[in-house]
Amino acid sequence: LLAYPLTYSFMAFDLIMALDPFWYSSLFGGYFFISTFYLGLAGLAFVSVVIRRQMGSSVITPNQLSDLGRLLLGFNLTYLAMVWSQYIVIWYGNLPEETHFIILRLWKMPWAPFSWAVLVLSTLIPFVIFLSQRAKQVPKIMAFVSLSVVLGLWLERYILVAPSLWHAKSLPLGWIEIGAAAGFLGALGLSYLFFLRRFPVVPFPLGETA
Repeated sequence: LLAYPLTYSFMAFDLIMALDPFWYSSLFGGYFFISTFYLGLAGLAFVSVVIRRQMGSSVITPNQLSDLGRLLLGFNLTYLAMVWSQYIVIWYGNLPEETHFIILRLWKMPWAPFSWAVLVLSTLIPFVIFLSQRAKQVPKIMAFVSLSVVLGLWLERYILVAPSLWHAKSLPLGWIEIGAAAGFLGALGLSYLFFLRRFPVVPFPLGETA
């Protein structure tokens, strides 16, 4: 538990923030590992829906889906709070040397549409849908929201990195970027299959209660 925030905080500082030598934020590490945990919960929720579809509702009950929905809603608000905290310090502190990082991503083309799409996909859609208690218990809605969060946070990683390295007016989204994303997706799938071959999907026999 201690290694998780430390590792992802240093990853944020060394692999993302260091790409722009004129911008720095002590909050960025916390923001990054919170968003990573939020992304992990979304992936867990989607996998739970897939397992429920294959093994039945007795394995993943509506109440368990509801609990996952509450966790997603809670970390949705936590992630949004981190985004707001990152912005409010720069605005309230009147720190013009730090505004270029945000202005480039929120107001400059071709990055602006992607940045606003991140806010819609990863915060607005989950927040509005999961205000409903019933929505948290419907597998199709859970799968849709989970994929929305995953797509939104994938775009967020792209927006955090690409503008610091790419200075042309065109969008750097070609076979190299798609291939890198596909490669990491394949590594994720192999890791998941490796885990399933060695551990049971459900940690207790069917018919028993946890």
